Amino acid sequence: MLDRSQKEFDVRGGRGPGEIGDLHVRFVIPGGGAFGRDKAAPVDEASAAQVSYLLDGQRITAEALSVPEAVALVEKALLDGQAAEQRRASAQAQALAEVEEARRKVADLTCTVCGHQGFDQQISREDSQMGFTSFPMRLMICKRCGFVMQFSLGQSFFVPG
Repeated sequence: MLDRSQKEFDVRGGRGPGEIGDLHVRFVIPGGGAFGRDKAAPVDEASAAQVSYLLDGQRITAEALSVPEAVALVEKALLDGQAAEQRRASAQAQALAEVEEARRKVADLTCTVCGHQGFDQQISREDSQMGFTSFPMRLMICKRCGFVMQFSLGQSFFVPG
């Protein structure tokens, strides 16, 4: 629920399609301040609002928005922020599950040549053909026959010089 005694709101919101992000709302009384400037006021006393937010990668700024429209934007941004947090938590849980699956597979790793399950691990780096990128590798070396299995750890732009 919105705290109607506040004069300004900053809401992180979401970044997905159609979601409001980086919302800043300032409730004002137009021309109510010194020298005819807009005066910041609590939500219930304000007659307008100044808003700025991101929507689909575009910065949107409105100098004079009605109070109900601004309150609706704040509430939507709060909901979008909750949805974004749920997506982040779901992605993190998926990543942890993938890491756990990889650990399980490595624990059950068997040499394709001799069938042994004991390995030494080493880290290596393989340069691309043109030399612009390099690939860190995990080497699993069979303790019985010495067969080397290579597993990529991703791509990096580090090139030793």
